[in-house]
Amino acid sequence: MTGQEEVSRPGSGVLSVEGITVVDPGLVRRAVAAAAVGNVTEWFDFGVFARPPLPASGPRAAATQ
Repeated sequence: MTGQEEVSRPGSGVLSVEGITVVDPGLVRRAVAAAAVGNVTEWFDFGVFARPPLPASGPRAAATQ
């Protein structure tokens, strides 16, 4: 296929080769790794800081002091 060819598909209109974006595989890998690190960080943050506070009085409070 050259840059001037067009492909017609049923129900989707005309697609052109110029409409395709090619991304460097290394850039994609880096973006996926960054997203994974961010996701793990958010779940860690949720697991550590989203716990309900300890009661101020009662048998459980006496055990923590």
